[in-house]
Amino acid sequence: MRQIETRNGSVYLNDQLLYQKLVLNQGYYPDSGLTGSIADYQSDLIKLKEMGFNGNRIHQHIESNRMLYLCDKLGALAWAEFPSSFNFSPTMMNHILDELPDFIFKHINHPSVITYVLMNESWGVNEIAHNNEEQAFTNSLYYLTKGFDSSRLVIANDGWEQVKTDLCTIHDYNGDPSSLTASYQDLTKVFAGSPSLTSGRQTFCNSYSRQDVPFLISEYGGIAYEEDIQQQSWGYGKRIESKSAVIDKIKQLTEAVMSIPNCAGFCYTQLTDVEQEVNGLLDHNHHYKFDPEAIRKIMTSSHHNGFEFN
Repeated sequence: MRQIETRNGSVYLNDQLLYQKLVLNQGYYPDSGLTGSIADYQSDLIKLKEMGFNGNRIHQHIESNRMLYLCDKLGALAWAEFPSSFNFSPTMMNHILDELPDFIFKHINHPSVITYVLMNESWGVNEIAHNNEEQAFTNSLYYLTKGFDSSRLVIANDGWEQVKTDLCTIHDYNGDPSSLTASYQDLTKVFAGSPSLTSGRQTFCNSYSRQDVPFLISEYGGIAYEEDIQQQSWGYGKRIESKSAVIDKIKQLTEAVMSIPNCAGFCYTQLTDVEQEVNGLLDHNHHYKFDPEAIRKIMTSSHHNGFEFN
């Protein structure tokens, strides 16, 4: 029903060049935690599209088939992410190896799912940069996933310290647009170094930086805003106190990311506020915090190729 592939540093969907404009989606709902209703899912996806995104990165939870069906039906791309572990151990490895095939089979009939994320930010493999066992295990998950389902892209460890992967993905919450763009001008240095000024982590583990794969900024932004500021709430960077100033900051950072040469897309953090995190484009009740048309103008200001929404 669809083909997703990479070549020459780009991603192609059904042979069309695809620039991904994703939003991070943790999938929490006010009265039911990680269990949404069909109406909840449909409302989120409609809002996502109205704001100019072409997909969502389903983050740290295994999503309902109802949500995935609506992604298929409404035309929203999805990254499916396996929940992370805490510590590396034989027990942890056995649990993942036991559950990963079911995770794959759950998603296999949903064409909207174009990418599997197996680990995030080295959670559960905290010493992967220098630990051969953790690198070997993470690589094994990549190849095991490909063995079960070769029709999707696979990211073994999203954000930094990557090993075998189909996409080079970096998390960067730098709030300065000019230095954010400047960090990613030379892809050779990006792959071999530590370009994110907010993490300081190397992009790839040693000996893995020569992979010929597309590059994306898979987390950025995270700008906090709430009308009634609470002491325990937070977001990335300095707190901004007006809606117009937040919109302007999102515009500056997104334009900076979209101006990065040889970048195949991005994922903005995040769709909704979650507990103390108030960096959503929607609030805790999944209502708009900002004018969706203002967000849409930002997200659709460039890269009008491939998969686009009307």
